[in-house]
Amino acid sequence: MRKPDPSVFLDCSVISETEIEFAFSTPVKVLSLSFYPALDISLIEDGSTVKVHLEKSFKPGVEFSAELRAEDEWGNAINVQASFEREADSLLFLGCTVISEVEIEFAFSIPVRLASLSIEPELDVALIEEGSTVKVLLEKSFKPGVAFTAKLFAEDEWGYTVSVQTTFEREKIPIELLACNVISDTEIDFAFSLPVKLTSLSFKPELDAALIGEGSTVKVLLKKSFKPGVAFVADIVAEDEWGYTISVQTTFEREMIPIEFLACNVVSQTEIEYEFSIPVKMVSLSFNPPLGINTFKDGSTVKVHLTNNFKQGIRYTANILVEDEWGYTYNDIIPFETDPPPLEFLASSIATPTIIHFEFSAPVKMQILFFEPSLGVSFIEEGRTVKVHLKENLKMGQKFTIVFRAEDEFGQTVNGSVPFFILNNQVPELLINELRTEYSGSAYRAEYIEFKILSAGNLGALRVFAASNSRDPLIYEFQSVEVKAGDYVVLHLRTLEDSCVDEYGNNLSESGGRDASPTARDFWIPGSTKLLRKTDAVYVMDQNDRVLDAVMIAENPDASWRDNLAEAAEFLFNKGAWKSSAGGVCSPMNAVHSAAIGTAATRSINRDETVNDSNTAADWYVAVTGGATPGLPNDPRRF
Repeated sequence: MRKPDPSVFLDCSVISETEIEFAFSTPVKVLSLSFYPALDISLIEDGSTVKVHLEKSFKPGVEFSAELRAEDEWGNAINVQASFEREADSLLFLGCTVISEVEIEFAFSIPVRLASLSIEPELDVALIEEGSTVKVLLEKSFKPGVAFTAKLFAEDEWGYTVSVQTTFEREKIPIELLACNVISDTEIDFAFSLPVKLTSLSFKPELDAALIGEGSTVKVLLKKSFKPGVAFVADIVAEDEWGYTISVQTTFEREMIPIEFLACNVVSQTEIEYEFSIPVKMVSLSFNPPLGINTFKDGSTVKVHLTNNFKQGIRYTANILVEDEWGYTYNDIIPFETDPPPLEFLASSIATPTIIHFEFSAPVKMQILFFEPSLGVSFIEEGRTVKVHLKENLKMGQKFTIVFRAEDEFGQTVNGSVPFFILNNQVPELLINELRTEYSGSAYRAEYIEFKILSAGNLGALRVFAASNSRDPLIYEFQSVEVKAGDYVVLHLRTLEDSCVDEYGNNLSESGGRDASPTARDFWIPGSTKLLRKTDAVYVMDQNDRVLDAVMIAENPDASWRDNLAEAAEFLFNKGAWKSSAGGVCSPMNAVHSAAIGTAATRSINRDETVNDSNTAADWYVAVTGGATPGLPNDPRRF
């Protein structure tokens, strides 16, 4: 078989600044390769197109020669000599741009560095950033509206150079007065398009400037406030930092603040205040009905002091003329009305047994007046002190409530509900004398507590307690009734018959009912609730919480008191009303033993009327069956 013809070298091409290609008719393998001028080879890729990668880019515009030795797949040797040249990029100056007052840019077709730079008129360069766009940063801003010339000598990376002369100019910003603003009565601001200082300033009408600022907003502070509602003209000459000037005339006016009346306040019967929106002084003032004026105090609040008190509840009008600091005036007729002082209920008292006094802050008339429970009223004297005259005398210990409504001359009303009680200063000495703890409904026999009166007096407001009623130990309160020494009083603890009535009058035979006594006073607790038990504490107290007498009874001496009875034992001991035989707090063992009562409604627990009261169980005994004697001396027979 004949050996094929050797591969043929076709062409050499520059692909990029770091790649060259050699083209053959068939694939080859490179045996050696060298360049002149020398180039450093990074990689060779064999084949029909041999790709040669260089370590770095090579200079454009220079002719290079290559000597290459290769062989094809049949071993045929190929020797190649070729030349190539990389096309040089054109180094062109493209333009100059003013970016800001401290930055200028020079644009080139390829990256360069400036070998030299000069600017006329002279500018100080702070920094030059190289590249396709050369950025020149200046030390300070340069004047607008002036043409500058720049001479540059630039060089690319291969040493190719270009010399450039160009001009640039920063655009001039015209000075413009944008606005004139009245900030306050002593400050005016002039706003400009750029920072300036004023080289001249005058006002018509004339104003004195205390301080003139600089900047885009020129603040002018005046020595004193200027009149509102007047048009002022300002003639201004302003200059920017480059010496460019503007001469301008502008007008301004401070808004007039109208005088507004806000309020009229009556401070006292000799002082009235008038409040205005701004400080004013009083020019004239008169009242209808007339009032004498003592002094004025001007300001936002005008204080008027009168020579004498004005009448409360009367409508007055004030004809007022005031003036502000600029001479602007306000005139009006202003009404005011003084409220009367609030009507107050001050106190009540019992003047005599038939007269009750009510004290008010002003004279009044009684619109409503009634008593609970009802009391008869004879007549009423009205005024600052209302005197209520009763038809009957008030009684010892009597309790009642007075409900009223009073009205003064201005129609003001005050309502009240006042509780009263008449102190009983004639409390008699008495003893609890007999107790019946058992009840027989079929025999109409109710439990009772009998009292023996030792001295004359009145039972009004005396209260009877039975401590076994833990929720409410108070079982009865006496109304006013006169008693004398030696009387017996029986408090029946149930009402079992219609004929049972309280004997508050002189007729001791008035009450019917089983166990009612024709010689003793009988009183009946309504209803049929159990109120007295064989284990209990019974005591009587006056309005001053003084215990007049007490007795404690116990059905089981070996037991302990329940909480409420333990508290009662402690209470009665502390009051000096009941004690143990040893002189201490009473326990069930030291109480009157009541177990012998059983269920018998005819046995009672009796006081021994022949011995002195010792406030101990030694004074008591259980009477025989049939020995209960309500309203009579106790049966001495013991069970």
